[in-house]
Amino acid sequence: KMGVIGGVAMSVLPVFVVLSLLVPFLHSQGTCYNSKSYGCSSVRPSNRYHNSEVFSTYYAVEDTEDETELFRRGHMKPLGYHRPPERITEELAYMITPEDFHQYYVAYHRPVIIRNAVKYWNATRRWTDEYLSSQFGNVRMKMETKDDNKYDVPADMTFREFLNIYKSRDLYLVDEVLPEMREDVILPTCLRCEEMTDRFFVSFLWMSNGNTSSKIHVDTDENLLCIVHGAKTLLLISPLYSHEVHADDTQIVGVSAINPLAVDFIRYPRAKNIRYEIAHIEAGDLIYIPQFWWHHVISHTGRQQAVALWWKSRPVGKPPGSSVATLGDGSNPYSFASALVFYEQWVLNVSDSAPRLKCNMQTVRMSDFQWETDRELNSPKTKEYGYDDEEQMGKLWEDEQHIEDEDDPEGYLRTCQFNSSNKRNPCLLSECQHNDQHPVCLRYIMDYCREVEDKACVIEIPQLLNKLYGEEFRSIPNARQRWGEDI
Repeated sequence: KMGVIGGVAMSVLPVFVVLSLLVPFLHSQGTCYNSKSYGCSSVRPSNRYHNSEVFSTYYAVEDTEDETELFRRGHMKPLGYHRPPERITEELAYMITPEDFHQYYVAYHRPVIIRNAVKYWNATRRWTDEYLSSQFGNVRMKMETKDDNKYDVPADMTFREFLNIYKSRDLYLVDEVLPEMREDVILPTCLRCEEMTDRFFVSFLWMSNGNTSSKIHVDTDENLLCIVHGAKTLLLISPLYSHEVHADDTQIVGVSAINPLAVDFIRYPRAKNIRYEIAHIEAGDLIYIPQFWWHHVISHTGRQQAVALWWKSRPVGKPPGSSVATLGDGSNPYSFASALVFYEQWVLNVSDSAPRLKCNMQTVRMSDFQWETDRELNSPKTKEYGYDDEEQMGKLWEDEQHIEDEDDPEGYLRTCQFNSSNKRNPCLLSECQHNDQHPVCLRYIMDYCREVEDKACVIEIPQLLNKLYGEEFRSIPNARQRWGEDI
């Protein structure tokens, strides 16, 4: 159940020609067009950093709250035409330490570009079509369609077969970075910290002939997207706008049904209120995409290669004496959008108290670390979350319970993320013990989280709901209600 950046792609309309030129020379330092935004300036960036003709045509208009004007600008046009970007993604001209990267960006869920961070990878010189075919040509790789058709996924093919046809076919190679290829990848310095590397999840290789456009989607893990060849433009939307993205009106949870190339404001009226930031990255650059941030990714014309590095993360516990509301927006308690808003609000509320990481690692390669893989049966699993905030801060979310073997013969409570001292916690429900995505279990969890303040509600609900099919998601309110029963 992994949301993969750009993997939920779709056919590209002619309007891509305009979008692919959008802000091709962004080099502002986090400048914003809306002075109310976090960390923003009300001064527009200099035009010398932009394609001024394209910029003035589509993004020089002033922001507005007039619904009629927003509709006129953006209805059935690409995402972002309704208003200027709220912020140009901050960028750094230099690499930073993992301690600073985590403290100032990851802990705050703040996107950032680091220019030229991977330009010296061996991959940038070595990964030609000829080299890949000669070294890995017989390895079978997974493919995706550009319209993200879940019912007509292309068959796997060898790397060599793909390389022979991808320049004339609408195919997207999306698969794990092969172990031998990791030798050509130097782990970015900003990740060289044991508190993050211990939680590495997967690494993906993305390769196509360009001119692709992803759907608007979220990933459940932190993501460092590194451009080996080609260029991409990204529109990034905070989880705080999950209701505006119509996160609950979808066929697959975590993938918005809104067509980002022709946004239908009649069918999705709240989309007029979406605010976003925009980023442009080229070969040698990397961008940090925070966990659960919605993003729409455009690959430009020409040969494209990118490596995505994912690691697991969770926010720190609330500071002593603070208060965080329970889940639910009052109108629809069974809401993925509300869960994401709740999660992001928690992150922003506790980010100031996030502990500074202690990092002792230096130059290492991806091949030195353990990554989960589907290529080997019974392969080792990586740890479930990011740093252990309770241990580092010396503060416990709740009193740790000592559980005897005879009290927990099946091990449910010892692996339970919910408060084990609460005798109504979901881990005690039989449906949850056998299948945590059973509709009865999901409804119980969401009912529980409406009434009980439990940090696991913040962490678990988005993970459990993400990538459910629409029918499964919409069946939750109709499932048997176990809340209030003896369990």
